[in-house]
Amino acid sequence: MESIENKQLLFAETEIRYSGQPINVPKHIYGIEESFSLIKSAIGDKCVEHLLALYMDSGYETVAISQIGKGSSDTIEVSVSEIMRIAILTNSKFILLAHNHPSGVMKPSDKDIVLTKNIAKACALFNIRLIDSVIVSRHNDYFSIRTEIAKHGEVHNDNKG
Repeated sequence: MESIENKQLLFAETEIRYSGQPINVPKHIYGIEESFSLIKSAIGDKCVEHLLALYMDSGYETVAISQIGKGSSDTIEVSVSEIMRIAILTNSKFILLAHNHPSGVMKPSDKDIVLTKNIAKACALFNIRLIDSVIVSRHNDYFSIRTEIAKHGEVHNDNKG
């Protein structure tokens, strides 16, 4: 019998390929370096915001990929419980989140920062580590929200979107 991890990953791969975007899923993901190509292919060029969650086991092997949400051109509603539900069902130990900014503006909104902190707190309750939460754009670049929070404690900006 096939494990739930394989079913989750297979479904995600099929969905992404079915949309006409061939994509290679890295076997191991330690951070944005290994996953950027996949994230960029999946959501980088979208004209509305999408949130993608990548789930890894204790050996950093990819066990699931899920599109958690789809929003408008400048906002997205995200369910922290859905992110955690998939992590628990797949026995994940690490999560990497990515969402796109169709505008190309790489600065996180206050909402992005609060959401990243809330997801990190939820992960900690289940002994899961949020590796990063990144913003990608169609311009082949990314911004690490977790790195910025770690450096400065907060990310100050006047961006409300």
